[in-house]
Amino acid sequence: VQRRGRILRKYPGKEKAEIYDFVVMPSEDSRDPAAQGLVKKELTRVMDFVRTAMNRVKLEQEVDWLAQSYDIDYREL
Repeated sequence: VQRRGRILRKYPGKEKAEIYDFVVMPSEDSRDPAAQGLVKKELTRVMDFVRTAMNRVKLEQEVDWLAQSYDIDYREL
């Protein structure tokens, strides 16, 4: 969160910031409750970025595809 705040802080002449985030997920065939909890937690964090992104539509499609792999509705995150 702190790093994101630094990146998104407004400065004269700065119009946008590009954020690259890496998400590590368990294998799709893992149905362990702990794994499902990790997936939901990570996707919730990702959606926090997506909601304010300029390329929101594209990112939502990617998150939806990933969430469906784990039987999660991304709109509930």
